[in-house]
Amino acid sequence: MINLSKIKKILTIYIVKPKKLMIIVHVKNEKSLEQALKTYKFKIYKTKQIQKLQERQEYKKPSVKRRAQIKKAQYKQKNQISS
Repeated sequence: MINLSKIKKILTIYIVKPKKLMIIVHVKNEKSLEQALKTYKFKIYKTKQIQKLQERQEYKKPSVKRRAQIKKAQYKQKNQISS
């Protein structure tokens, strides 16, 4: 296995978000590189970064967004009544 002691001191994972905010994981504070990656994935999940990237892959007109939102609300309403 690779000697990670030097890498841990230097490596900090930065991901730039659209508003210039960053997800920062300090590897030296974590026990291992695997633990740092786990923390990084959790932070991405919590900030919904993947979801935002998927939404921005193609342009959706505001009317299409509203229609989808109404359809989703109707679906939820239908499930609440039947439950």
